[in-house]
Amino acid sequence: MKYFVLSLVTLCVVIATSVRPELLASNTFLQGIVSHEIVSILIVLLTITLASVANIHLALGRLKATLAAKGIDITPNIVRARSELSRNAWGMFSSFCLLLVVLVVRGAVISVFWISACHAAVIVIVTFNLLVLYDIYASIFMLTSLDVSPHAGQQGDDGSDADLGDPGARK
Repeated sequence: MKYFVLSLVTLCVVIATSVRPELLASNTFLQGIVSHEIVSILIVLLTITLASVANIHLALGRLKATLAAKGIDITPNIVRARSELSRNAWGMFSSFCLLLVVLVVRGAVISVFWISACHAAVIVIVTFNLLVLYDIYASIFMLTSLDVSPHAGQQGDDGSDADLGDPGARK
């Protein structure tokens, strides 16, 4: 799904740049955001996402250890999940680096076509980052549904404290 949406957005901005480059080049919103502003936005997304990826890796390790103690081996699933997470994290980092190149080029060009192409590239980069963010947070929600052991302070479904064993021990 992620690559389908990304391909669709890419196709739309390529067509827009090819047919009517002034559409993206003269857009006042894009003119304002394709600057240091987009760097600020994406660096926040990148920072939050990389922290989330680190926490997911830790949670996957805990889940693997818990299930291994019960005799269940999910190593192939963990390897695939970690690989996908790493690809997403490196993809976001790479897109941020590409964004910096696009902004340098954008500052050096005056042609309407190339300004439109730079704006189109930024739209694709932002779309990719949002899709990766969605993918990672969907993984977090799936992972929490697999959490097999409540931790101290974890909430139950109704907002109450999760049952941690002996009810008399919490009093």
